[in-house]
This record gives sequence, structure tokens and C-alpha cells, in this order.
Amino acid sequence: MKFYPAASAAAEEDALKTDLQKAHEIGVMKIGSEFLFFRVRLKTYYIPFSEITRCFRRVRSVPARMCCGRGNMAMESMVICTEAGEAAEIQMPGERAGKAALEELKVKIPHAAFVRPAAEGSEA
Repeated sequence: MKFYPAASAAAEEDALKTDLQKAHEIGVMKIGSEFLFFRVRLKTYYIPFSEITRCFRRVRSVPARMCCGRGNMAMESMVICTEAGEAAEIQMPGERAGKAALEELKVKIPHAAFVRPAAEGSEA
């Protein structure tokens, strides 16, 4: 298996394999002891916990047509930010999975902020 860095740092493949084997899986995301892994199609990306500066949930409302009419579906994503900006937006299987992943990351990455950044132009 080949690993691709989602942030700037490259890590040793042996350390990545060991951490991936022990990682806890939530959807396409796996939370290890030193790295955060996620899959995009057939590629596995990783971000070291030391590089993560911000992490938050993003919920988008997507219009959907159903057999009985129209409605909106909520698409849950986990956004991972580094010093360079947004490094990844990882789609989660649902609200419970997003909240569980966020709580687990709060324990693993105590130095990171767990709120979305303020919108530009707003005072807060």
C-alpha cells in the first residue's frame, strides 16, 4: 500500500503501516495514535497529528428528489486544517459518526482548535 501526504510532511512507511493497523475506523477515516488517515478512491492519505491546527464538522444541505417529492439531505464532513489552510474535507457517513470522530480527535489532538474559523468580514 502506498501512502500520500495530505499535508507537507512525509513520514516513514513502516511507522505509517504500524499506525494504520492499530487505527480506529470511522467511515473512510482512520484515527491512529500519531496520524489521521483517510481514503479517496484507491489512495490512502495521512496527516500527522502534530500538523493539525484546526478540526471541525461541516454540514451542507443538498437538494434531493425523492419518489414522494423534493427535500434536502444533510451531507456531513470533517474538515482538517493545517498552517497552510484546509488540508482535507472528509465525508462522514452521518451525524453520529461525525460527532464521534470529533470527540476522539479532541482527545488525540489537544493543541488544535475545534471550532470553524470566523468568516472574513464578520467581527467575532
